[in-house]
Amino acid sequence: MTPNNKSSQKEEVANAVSYLTEGFRKLASQYNSDFLRELCRQDQYLSKKVADYTTRCYEELERNLQDKEMPDPSSYFTKTGYVMQAGKTKNRKLISKVKSDFLYNSRKLFLDFQETSLLLQRDILKDGYEWVFSETRKIIEESPEYIKVFYSQDELVSMPGDKVSVKIFKFRKRTWASLTGKPIAVKIPLRELIAYHLPGKLRLALYVLLKTYGKSGFKQISGLQAMFYYMKKSFVTIEESLIRGDFSHELLQKEKRNALNLIAIGQKESSNGRTNSADDELTSNSEDKSLPDEAAESALANEVSDHKEQYNDLDKIKLPIEESAIIGRSLKNTIGLISEDIGRADIIGLMRRRKQMQINSGEKLHKKIAEIPDNWYRNQTLFLSAALMDLLLQSAQNQLGIIVQKVMSKLRDTFNQNVLENLERDHNKLKEFAEKISVDPFAEFI
Repeated sequence: MTPNNKSSQKEEVANAVSYLTEGFRKLASQYNSDFLRELCRQDQYLSKKVADYTTRCYEELERNLQDKEMPDPSSYFTKTGYVMQAGKTKNRKLISKVKSDFLYNSRKLFLDFQETSLLLQRDILKDGYEWVFSETRKIIEESPEYIKVFYSQDELVSMPGDKVSVKIFKFRKRTWASLTGKPIAVKIPLRELIAYHLPGKLRLALYVLLKTYGKSGFKQISGLQAMFYYMKKSFVTIEESLIRGDFSHELLQKEKRNALNLIAIGQKESSNGRTNSADDELTSNSEDKSLPDEAAESALANEVSDHKEQYNDLDKIKLPIEESAIIGRSLKNTIGLISEDIGRADIIGLMRRRKQMQINSGEKLHKKIAEIPDNWYRNQTLFLSAALMDLLLQSAQNQLGIIVQKVMSKLRDTFNQNVLENLERDHNKLKEFAEKISVDPFAEFI
């Protein structure tokens, strides 16, 4: 057999592998780019806005709060903690105002996100899985119906565990090749082979992806709730430091860092940073032994380099590592399974047996996937409603604190006017009388 004939025999297999590699890469990359990235954009916007409000909150406190001298420890109001002496009443009002603004903006942000972004994300989830199924059908329909695969006689040697029918098939092919001198060729229904492997693997991958994304959404909301709880304690810490007189701007910086770190931790838990592109997932370990021959491996590597730049826009936004790798990893495994089947000389008989055993067509899983967006929307609405309730309760507590401040301020003024001023007046009279009797012991007290 001449080198040209050998090369042409391998070219058909290489083209088939290249077609699958390119189609699968585009499918995974475009899903991440057009759908998953838009979902993450909405989630990251929510976290970014909360981080902005948090930063603005501490910056406002830093601009307006001043270090004060120690309060009078003998003061009743200092001991009870209701009023800050040495000019700190104004600081307390500032803290209440900043806290009110923070809670109001956060509550409004969550409410807007619930009413707009969640609906958008639900539609993206629906459009995403419908698009994936549509592209899957297109890949199958546009694939070659048959390819001719050539085998050497060594590849058709009977192996332990082969069924009798397989042994007969291999013997017949070897004998015919020996008699005629022609290469051993098998016409494989590639389209049918892809239709067997691809839909089921992709359905399962999509189901896992959507479930994983739902869990990450819960982690994000939970992380923000933890940050709001910390902010509640942070305001109290700052207020108490003002009452004690040991307030410093270093304390503000520390509280700010801790709050922003909680947001960052929540994002990390829900996304685990940025992923590689889907191209990398599909083309890593490209020297896979499951490919039928060197020509297929070479074609796979060439396709990688030719299309590497097509979807690099994924690097512009942080995508969750786990979710963005699921489809690419599944498609890569599917290529391996198809390539392995192509390398089997007895694949025709195996496909017949698979048809007989194939009972569940995957429609049940398909229906489950179709139900996920609405279920996800209901769950996220519930999570956000719980967070909104927490913010509402904190706002009510803050408003109650403001009312208590006003009541105590009026009580202080009344106490000063009705008690302290009278005591001061009596004290002055007694002081004057003491001076008089020091001169005249019989002076009259007026």
